[in-house]
Amino acid sequence: MLTLAICDDHFLFRSGIVSVIRKFTNFHILSDVSSGEELICLLESGMIPDVILLDISMPNGMNGYEASRQISLKFPDVKVIGLSAYDNELAELGMIMSGAKGFLPKTIGHETLAAAIIQIAEGNHCCIRNKQVAYFPINEHPARHWINTLTRREMEVAKLMCSGMPYKQIASLLNISVNTLENTRTRIFEKMNCASRTEVAYFILGTGLLTT
Repeated sequence: MLTLAICDDHFLFRSGIVSVIRKFTNFHILSDVSSGEELICLLESGMIPDVILLDISMPNGMNGYEASRQISLKFPDVKVIGLSAYDNELAELGMIMSGAKGFLPKTIGHETLAAAIIQIAEGNHCCIRNKQVAYFPINEHPARHWINTLTRREMEVAKLMCSGMPYKQIASLLNISVNTLENTRTRIFEKMNCASRTEVAYFILGTGLLTT
């Protein structure tokens, strides 16, 4: 049975997730808390779940990014799944770079949530690809077979894409036009068989070429 902790500052959403999880007999909820600080205290007290469902936006105190970063450093065996009302690439990328193993929008269905928890617990990663949840073991990501095909500039751009920096800012930093950057990004996606900068980040992190 997989043990879970849920962290979200909105009581109604948190209680709703608890109700959903309890419908699945293969999950057990250790605790649900309302802040990143409470979550870290829970872990430090010895209550260590297999998977944490962690809200990204918690404005009063420690947000999901910082909580995930601390968990990845102090409790590396705990798998974190970021949850957000904002289904956007930068929110997803931010959680991955903070050490989370996956990201899900809060609009997903119950069965999709349950499947994601199991996949993450088994050592896979999940991301949003073409509006669908995609899973893969990091060492088997399609990008692995194409890393040596990237030029030096393409690798430089790929690493900067992982930072969450806006594309316009990346272009300015590299002293190239936005159009040139877009063309480089397209080549990176094609060579690495990736559909988003989040997938690029998953792979770059997995190679050890970049650290969180």
